[in-house]
Amino acid sequence: MDAYSVKSLLYSAIFVMLVTVIILFIALVVHKVHVELRDAYLIRLKEYYSKELQKKLSRRKSNLAAPKKKIEFDALTQVLIQMLTDGSVTAEHAKRLRGYTRRLGIAAFYQKMAESRSWVKRSIAIERLGLLGLTEMKPLFYAILNEEKDIGVISKAVWALSAELCRRRKRS
Repeated sequence: MDAYSVKSLLYSAIFVMLVTVIILFIALVVHKVHVELRDAYLIRLKEYYSKELQKKLSRRKSNLAAPKKKIEFDALTQVLIQMLTDGSVTAEHAKRLRGYTRRLGIAAFYQKMAESRSWVKRSIAIERLGLLGLTEMKPLFYAILNEEKDIGVISKAVWALSAELCRRRKRS
């Protein structure tokens, strides 16, 4: 190999690296904008769901519709969990909120998500179902204890069952 071909090969490699860096930078900026817009949308959804749930709890007319997209399920679930765990709702309101959880399809959505192949999705689903405190999810948690291989998901199921036991003791 002569000096000219080595030099042209080096220039080509530098050019390819420069183009790659520029493409990666553009992808980084686009991803950052996407994440920021998604977070802003999530905040707006949470505010909307919070207002609508407050209307429903005060028995006023509400146009709360069942969520259709994952981000809508996430926002509504986060609002429900916040309302159920912060202690500001009465036992009657907590019962009604859990009923909305069932009727709006949130429990079914996360139950289906608990069957995912991804341990991260299973873990998130079990955690959210445990925080929602739905008594009918106990068989799911027991099934996870019997079938699951990932220790993180098992620990979430144990936690969800113990949280249910604590809630039951608190009620009686």
